[in-house]
Amino acid sequence: MVAHVIDIAFAQPGIERVELNVYPWNVPARRTYERLGFVEEGVRRSSTRVGDERWDVIIMGILKSEFLARS
Repeated sequence: MVAHVIDIAFAQPGIERVELNVYPWNVPARRTYERLGFVEEGVRRSSTRVGDERWDVIIMGILKSEFLARS
């Protein structure tokens, strides 16, 4: 499903990158995104408040050229 959404995004003129945010503890999601070609680009520290806690978020991205090379 994620690959299909990326296909749709890159079919639009002017879209050259897709990025997403994922929580560091969500290892299955991170592995899925990496298999699709997403690259970890950074961490937004303490970006989300959940109850009394603050959670980091990993920023991942893929460029159109990278996605097309994998297809």
